[in-house]
Amino acid sequence: MMIRRIYIENIFSHARTEISFGEGLTAIVGPNGAGKSSIVESILLALFDSGGQTSAEVIRTRNNKRGIVRTGSNGAVIELDFEAMGRLFRVRREYDAQGNSRSHYLAEISGGRQRILARGVSEVTKYIVTNILGAGDPRIFTTTIFSRQDMLGQILEISASDRGSKILSLIGLEDLEKAREAIRDAANIADKRLVEIARDEERLRDLRTRLARERKDLERLKIEISDLDRRLSELEERRRELRLKIDIIRRFRDLSDRIKDLESLGGELERMRRDIAEIDRRLESYRGEGIDLGYVRGSIEKYQRASICMKRLEDVEEKIKRYREQIDAIRASMGREEAVAIMKILGVEAFEDPSDAIDLLRSSIENIRYRLSRIEGLVEIHMKALSMRPEDNRCPFCGQDLDPQNIKHIVEKHKEELQRLRDEMEEMKRLYEKALIIYQDLEKLSGRLREYVAKIDEASREAEDLKLCSGEANTICSEIFMKIQRIGLASNSGAGFKECGEILRSLERELGGLLERRRVYEERLREIMRIYKEQELRELRARAREIIAENPWLEELGDYAKAEKDLEDELRKIQSNIENLTMEAGSKRGELTRLDKIIAEREQEIRELEKRVSIRPSLERSLRVLRILEKNIFGRDGLLSQKLIGILISRLEEEVNRSLQIFSRSFRISIDRNFEISVRTNGGSLPGINSLSGGERTMLAIAFRIALAKILLGRLPGVMILDEPTQNLDAENKARLFEIIKAIAGVIRQVIIVTHDEEIIQKADRVIRVYNENGMSRVEV
Repeated sequence: MMIRRIYIENIFSHARTEISFGEGLTAIVGPNGAGKSSIVESILLALFDSGGQTSAEVIRTRNNKRGIVRTGSNGAVIELDFEAMGRLFRVRREYDAQGNSRSHYLAEISGGRQRILARGVSEVTKYIVTNILGAGDPRIFTTTIFSRQDMLGQILEISASDRGSKILSLIGLEDLEKAREAIRDAANIADKRLVEIARDEERLRDLRTRLARERKDLERLKIEISDLDRRLSELEERRRELRLKIDIIRRFRDLSDRIKDLESLGGELERMRRDIAEIDRRLESYRGEGIDLGYVRGSIEKYQRASICMKRLEDVEEKIKRYREQIDAIRASMGREEAVAIMKILGVEAFEDPSDAIDLLRSSIENIRYRLSRIEGLVEIHMKALSMRPEDNRCPFCGQDLDPQNIKHIVEKHKEELQRLRDEMEEMKRLYEKALIIYQDLEKLSGRLREYVAKIDEASREAEDLKLCSGEANTICSEIFMKIQRIGLASNSGAGFKECGEILRSLERELGGLLERRRVYEERLREIMRIYKEQELRELRARAREIIAENPWLEELGDYAKAEKDLEDELRKIQSNIENLTMEAGSKRGELTRLDKIIAEREQEIRELEKRVSIRPSLERSLRVLRILEKNIFGRDGLLSQKLIGILISRLEEEVNRSLQIFSRSFRISIDRNFEISVRTNGGSLPGINSLSGGERTMLAIAFRIALAKILLGRLPGVMILDEPTQNLDAENKARLFEIIKAIAGVIRQVIIVTHDEEIIQKADRVIRVYNENGMSRVEV
């Protein structure tokens, strides 16, 4: 069986949704509440909604289907296309607003046309379950291939007694109880009939035929097991041989690598010694001329000092030049035309030394100040004389009589003299001010002139010292040129000052580099001599020759790494073959044990039947046989029931463990007659399934469902639907479960998983996303 398409309208939160399904793993992914599980519930409704008690146990809506119709809708539709027995079928179910059935039919689609197979709620479900899927009870499917949310591990979580009751009810154990009632009725009318004996005789013949066939199978298994043991012995011998060769190659490779390392160190040792000798030769050639790193660095220091002196000498000479220019400017300023004219007036002629002019000016200014003082005294006398009035025409000084004309003449003379004195005083004041200004300017210029003369003297002395300092550079350069010329490093002895500095720096770099290289080489030489052992190399070479002598096949290999890899690949293949053959041998031994048990049971049953068929004489004995069959053979607690339960448990245990093996689980389970489940591992038994992790219990639940499907349906199902199988699992167990689901998809034609875990997307062949927008589900493929 395989789901091909589903169309749902107004079902749960889906307004209109249509999804096509294909082979492989299909993942229906979306957040909780999006409407993912509604798609699975719609599939179950389409297939198994018979309207009775069984239907209520299969679908989650139970007897109240009103909840499946979307609120506010007038009705709902589910249309499902599925494939079975190589044919395509379509089931369509319609519900009214209250969830009551409106129209239900099942049709086969062929050539684009529909052929109705069944109508009505119960008839559609009955036809699907019985005629198409080949089962008697729809609960088989929800117990096995269809797992609703939170129901995946139900078969493991219920008690052992409930588990047994559920499984036995699915295989139809009630039919055995009906058979016992029929035998009871037959016993009442079997007074003279010996049909039961004939039936037993027929059963006896059948058992003997089966027994002969099973004994042949037993012999065949013994031969096959013997052949497997022989092949395993050969493979194990080859495995030991390969392991030995791989070990020899690895030891030889390690030996060869060590030899190569030592040989490489030996070669490096010789190169180091040659390089050190060459460095010593070059250093010695320098030392022969007295050149070493200390000498060069000292010369560089002197050269740098001389360079600084030369640079400073240039600066000092430039300063002296600027000072002389300032002195010339000052002298030019002293010779201004106005100042010369004033000084001529004052009687100061041309001069060489400004100090002489300043002294003459100072003396002239003092004379002017004296004359001004004298004139001021005369002006005061004349003013006082003019202010005096003669009494009785007598002179106020001598008392001599004066005539008015003389008095007037004297007054006029005083006035004239007073005016002359005043004019002379004004002229003298102007001359005094100008002379004073010239004097002050000359004093300033003289001070500046003395300052610059002093600076020139100081700079000249500094220049002499710098000339002595810079001259040392020529001595250094001449000496170094001669030395390197004798060594043969230079041919031009007349190189300049700049080239001299470059030569010194070059010598410093070379000598420093040679010394550093020698230090590094010596350190490496000491390290090599500490590691390198000539005796060890000879011993390793001898050991390598011994290994080749003991194992001549090594010489034929050439590339040891490739040879080792090839042998390891062969070893892995042989190991895989050993494991496969061991598993196959174990399986066959299990089959042998099972056949031994079956043959023993057959022989026991045959002996019992032979005993029963030999008792034919009387009705009483026949009735006794009937009563025995009634009380001991048939019924829920009868021998046949118990035998069937034993076969069921054995088959269930075998199929579950086969699935666990496919899932690569390291544990196995055992089921006792009370349907208690115990767990076995390589390390021993575990208390029970509760000792397993959540992930392991989930994987065991899936294995149980597959095993029950194979037993109850008689075949591996074509489809499996899992609704939220990863609930309560951690990330690691989720990942493992998804790997197992992917593995199941490789065995079962179609696997549909509903989950909110996005990790399944990487494993799925097809992804269907479900969203809920404003309370309505939306599907995106």
